[in-house]
Amino acid sequence: MSDVTLLRKLTLKSKLNFGQYHDLSINELINLQKKAYLRWVYFNCDKITFLDEILEEIKIPLEFRILKPGKDAIKHKELDELIKSKISGLSKHINEKKKKKYNKVKRKISVTLDKKTFSKDSLRLKNHGK
Repeated sequence: MSDVTLLRKLTLKSKLNFGQYHDLSINELINLQKKAYLRWVYFNCDKITFLDEILEEIKIPLEFRILKPGKDAIKHKELDELIKSKISGLSKHINEKKKKKYNKVKRKISVTLDKKTFSKDSLRLKNHGK
């Protein structure tokens, strides 16, 4: 017999052990405001579910919950649209400004790293084996 995990029911102390937040607990992800990521995990990973209080915390109402093991990306999109429709216009505007600022800083960092990595001096040193 093989040791196949049929269903993981995660608690606040559990870790996902995959993805970009593999080393963080569910509680830490909630504190970091990564609820959208946890909703994505719930709807797109067929063998992972959460305790009911966590599902309430990450804003998955009873009518959107699915039977596990199983996944439903369509319900995920519907829930995201519902949550986005409840956000006020001012909050949307503030989120867009934050996103633009973040992208601008990210581009600036990327350009400076490229300039540093691909400068004439660094490429010359690389060609000379240093």
